[in-house]
Amino acid sequence: MNTGKLRFKLLLQTPDGEERRGVPTTYTDVGYVWASIKPLKVAEANSNGQLKIMGSFEITCWANEAIDETCRFKHGEIIYNITEVLKLDFLRHEMKITAVRQK
Repeated sequence: MNTGKLRFKLLLQTPDGEERRGVPTTYTDVGYVWASIKPLKVAEANSNGQLKIMGSFEITCWANEAIDETCRFKHGEIIYNITEVLKLDFLRHEMKITAVRQK
């Protein structure tokens, strides 16, 4: 993996265990990871006069065993909920993740 392509510093967060209707309500900051973000499918919707961007993204970062489907990434005010950890390649030390943009 080319480290120059990992341009985004994402905050990794894990759920605290408090859930409301099966959805975590609070998250704990674990640390930062450098990653690349590639859009897979993006759509725009007009909701109450505001433009809302929805889509799925492929996030590539260094392999980290702490990352699973319960975690999420935060980049500024944008939140990426992890839906699937696609590929964990220990030979190239990289991990591919599918995530949905929440905000």
